[in-house]
Amino acid sequence: MTDYLITGAAGFAGQHLTRQLAQRTSSAAGTYYRTSPPDDSDIRWIYTDTRDRENTRDLIDHVRPNAIIHLAAASMPSVANRNPRLATETNVTGWINLLEAVAEFAPQVRVLLVSSYHVYGQQTPPATGYPESAPTSPTDIYTASRIMGEQTAHAIAGDHDLDIMIARVGNHVGPGQRPGYFVSSLADQIARIERDRDARDIRVGNLDVQRDITDVRDIVRAYTALLEHGQRGETYNVCTGRPVLLRKIVDTLFGFASVDCRIETDPNLLRENDPPIVFADPTRLKRDTGWSPQIEIEETLRDVLNDARRRHTTSIPTTAEVA
Repeated sequence: MTDYLITGAAGFAGQHLTRQLAQRTSSAAGTYYRTSPPDDSDIRWIYTDTRDRENTRDLIDHVRPNAIIHLAAASMPSVANRNPRLATETNVTGWINLLEAVAEFAPQVRVLLVSSYHVYGQQTPPATGYPESAPTSPTDIYTASRIMGEQTAHAIAGDHDLDIMIARVGNHVGPGQRPGYFVSSLADQIARIERDRDARDIRVGNLDVQRDITDVRDIVRAYTALLEHGQRGETYNVCTGRPVLLRKIVDTLFGFASVDCRIETDPNLLRENDPPIVFADPTRLKRDTGWSPQIEIEETLRDVLNDARRRHTTSIPTTAEVA
């Protein structure tokens, strides 16, 4: 048997998680689909498409893990909203396939299913953030697929007496995240400007909104803490519980840059009905596991920018890295 199985392990959070687990056990397996696994990983890699029922059954039958962290997902909202079939097949059917295979081949395994705190929709959060008891409200294809996945998972777990937990994860960033997300895109643009020393404009959307942003390395620590100490059948918010203004994120990154940059609002990056504040309450997670975020946002932003610089290293001197 295998200690841990991580689906979607070749993705952003998955690679951080596999590196963490490699320090704890020599018995871990990870799946990959669209993204090739890294060359420097010590875990066992298995090609799997969780949308495929037989492929997923073969995976669980072959691996027979003690614990599963299910990261495989259509996790970028913009991509999910453009492709409803991909979103529902991955975020709903993929969960069904996994749990049915667990029920058949590994009914005692502990499963952590990773969802999103965006399931709370556009309602105004209370002063302490959304509690897990707050009503969910679909606002688009992405959030609808997440809510349906959660509801279906609870139903299957109840029918088969499975040990599952759901993590509603907030926005998370860190080194290794591809450009296309807010922080990684900013860092990539700054690194390009530092390299080319030409146009200084940074394209942004609405900066007058607040989001709960957690370092991915803290997020994956929460995943393993939940496997060890989380309560069967529970849902957990996984985030800092501290919203931050996106304009502050920009100002902090600009402060780390070695050149002056300017903000340019791009209408294509503005979202209709963008909620002014989104954050959730991680009290349940802290109470049950003892977890708390350890990495401050300034350190995260330094690491993300230095990671972007390394990708553009051909003309960026190493002394430009943030100390």
